[in-house]
Amino acid sequence: MTNTEKLIAHIKERIKRRELAKLEWELDTISKLLNALPCYEEDKIYEIFCAEEELVEAEEAEVSYKTYDVKEISVGDELTDGEFVGVCVGTEGNEVNVVLRDGSTGQWDAEDWNRTGRNFPAVEKILNTMNNAEVENA
Repeated sequence: MTNTEKLIAHIKERIKRRELAKLEWELDTISKLLNALPCYEEDKIYEIFCAEEELVEAEEAEVSYKTYDVKEISVGDELTDGEFVGVCVGTEGNEVNVVLRDGSTGQWDAEDWNRTGRNFPAVEKILNTMNNAEVENA
């Protein structure tokens, strides 16, 4: 069991035993420790894990993607070239940056790729969060 898993188990046990005063102190301490790390500011952690919008989206559907039919390729779109399937993580002019299922990446001509109709909005949110962190930490 990793230290993170041990910490989560500890917090769950505190809740189960209703040891809320101790838990409040521990969570406050964890918050201070996370705030001391430049890339894990409290608001970014909240944005990634606790955003109300994502919570509502997860409650409404079991899938973490949405479907629609648009010809323009955008970040988060699932793409296929007939042989490979991946997700668009960026566009530049007439080229797309795609992460394939096996984790490999590449930049290809957008005309070689077709949308499957699925879009993963979390991809765009994660990339925006990363870009904002780079600007703030620069």
